Amino acid sequence: MAVHLHLDCVGGISGDMFLAALLDAHPEARPALDAAVARLSGSEGGPDGLAIVAEPHADHVFAGTQVTVRHPHEHAHRSLRQVFERLAAAGLDAPVRERAENMFLRLAACEARIHGVSIDRVQMHEVSAWDSIADIVGAAALIEALGIASCTVSSIPFGAGRVRSAHGPLPVPAPATSMLLDGYRVVDDGQPGERVTPTGAVILCHLEASQQPLAGPHTLGRQGFGFGSRKLPGISNVLRALFLTPIIETAGKGPLRERIGEVAFEIDDQSGEE
Repeated sequence: MAVHLHLDCVGGISGDMFLAALLDAHPEARPALDAAVARLSGSEGGPDGLAIVAEPHADHVFAGTQVTVRHPHEHAHRSLRQVFERLAAAGLDAPVRERAENMFLRLAACEARIHGVSIDRVQMHEVSAWDSIADIVGAAALIEALGIASCTVSSIPFGAGRVRSAHGPLPVPAPATSMLLDGYRVVDDGQPGERVTPTGAVILCHLEASQQPLAGPHTLGRQGFGFGSRKLPGISNVLRALFLTPIIETAGKGPLRERIGEVAFEIDDQSGEE
């Protein structure tokens, strides 16, 4: 059954906030996430002990989940080809690997435009580290496991200030983030700092998240709250995920929820041949 995901960027969106929000709504999807990350960790050249830790978290308004990625410290500078080699070596399920490759390709394309080089010459820094790889592969695994077919997103908080990077201080939103969010509606709520990370932005692009009204009626299902690591004054640093199911419309009969039924009966005075 097709599932629609709506993301409400109260505090913003990052890869770990996305994972946390989806796991908070659907904890039964955790095995799919763990299996994908375990394949990364156990692959040739993979990091020992790579794991995603999801724990309950609450602030003064919401209760939800917070995710952290455990990984060995490294100074990663990988090309797109090297990232693809890591994904291939992990033996991920084909749909999960293809989604992850799509996200890294989008990130590399942005970096190529920013630095004015061809995509095969791009050296990715923070987004090619193992924690970012785990975020992207984990997102791909959960999207597949939950059957997410479409996505909408609220206005996106703009943020302000500077963020540290391998290239030195960068303006917020970071250049790759702002390029990925080209065309999206943003809002300045007065809160400083990096509110959307490149990983969060590329997940939105991969899902082709729309900011248009929902097409047709939907049934509202589960919701989850994913917390970021930063504290924001006066506002929850949380991403809310709402899961909706489209209602099938039938001509002249109003809405019909997708349903399967069984009719059983007995017939008297009729032979089996008939």
